[in-house]
Amino acid sequence: MIEQHSINSDIKLNSYKVKFYDKKGSSIATGEVTSTQKFHPKPSLVFSGELESKEGFHSSNFRDGIKCEFIDLNQTVDILLTKVKVGKSPIVSFIISKAPLIIDKNKNLKTINFNLINFNKEVFNSNIEFHNWRLNLKQIVSNKDYEELSEVGGFLVTHVGKITKIDNTDFTVQEAESLSNFLYILFSFCKGVSTPPFLIEGFDSKGELSWTELGSRNLHFWKECNNWFTHSRIDLNNFVNGFYNFYQDKTYKNFFNEIIYWYTTIYGALNNYTALLIAHTALELISWIFLTKDFKVLSIDGYHKLSAGDSLSLTIGYNKIQSVVPQRLKNLVKLGNANNLNGPMLLSTIRNKIVHPPSKRRDDFTENGMSIFEAKILGTWYIELFILSKSNYNGKYSNILNYSGWKGEIEVLPWMKDT
Repeated sequence: MIEQHSINSDIKLNSYKVKFYDKKGSSIATGEVTSTQKFHPKPSLVFSGELESKEGFHSSNFRDGIKCEFIDLNQTVDILLTKVKVGKSPIVSFIISKAPLIIDKNKNLKTINFNLINFNKEVFNSNIEFHNWRLNLKQIVSNKDYEELSEVGGFLVTHVGKITKIDNTDFTVQEAESLSNFLYILFSFCKGVSTPPFLIEGFDSKGELSWTELGSRNLHFWKECNNWFTHSRIDLNNFVNGFYNFYQDKTYKNFFNEIIYWYTTIYGALNNYTALLIAHTALELISWIFLTKDFKVLSIDGYHKLSAGDSLSLTIGYNKIQSVVPQRLKNLVKLGNANNLNGPMLLSTIRNKIVHPPSKRRDDFTENGMSIFEAKILGTWYIELFILSKSNYNGKYSNILNYSGWKGEIEVLPWMKDT
């Protein structure tokens, strides 16, 4: 785990003995390289070092098809050379073509350590138990660091984490891989943008490194998303167990990564039009899964006979989410009343007017920038509430409908207001 990190600074990691092969499979160089996690100009795991080449390392050697064998790891991977000084003692820098590089010594694990980039400042030290797992999460930066990160932007290791079994027994690498994916989904849903566990290391019962991921999924630059979780100071113990059960649901498991991908893309979108289209895409996927596979109130043919607005109305209604346009979205309330449309129908109508021009009265639905912004907010709110509902979460949350000042209003969930 990273004990201390400065904003956007390189993280030097391990050294490896390597052998280079050309596209014909002939050995062209050997030596040792050091791995460094870089964040500028974009996050990348870079290997660099000085090699030895008996015949000389010429320009023709590195045009394409270069492979690198990590000798101690007994792995050979495709690489992309980024810098090369040719000769009999070539100096090279390269990245692996397909990240992450998995190191697996085929042993059971006792502990997983990981780091988080740019995670929520509201999360301090947490001990979370879910299913058979115990997660310890620790913040390693100060409020001053977050203030600087907001000004400078980029990347900062803000938290470190440790995972063990509650009963302290060993677990397999396959369990670790599944858990790694769950943590990516959990932290990304809480943050609002892609937040994978970073530089994961798995240790066996003797404390030896037996499994690791070098390189990572997409890391998102610093952004305060002001979603359902931000500002809420939610105790993750009250949420994670239900969310994990939802993640394990066979009906949704194969679609979970896609749903979270669309969700995080909303918050990472460059403009409200794009974010609205993404939110609607996610809601169509959710409605299809829920109505035909989960609740099973419609056949596939029956689903396709409904409009997107109708299917979304059914989905949110069955999950105790109001279909009337929320009063806080004043521009949408006015537009919905003028056209006799509820929230889901209005959301789908605006989306259709954007993607299917020319259409009748298109400007009525697409010219008002605040209406587009509120439609994006409404679609995102539906996604968040659906996931919270399916996670059996009944606590408080930050309501993104209250966007004034860009701060979420902490309140009880809609289905808890009448209890």
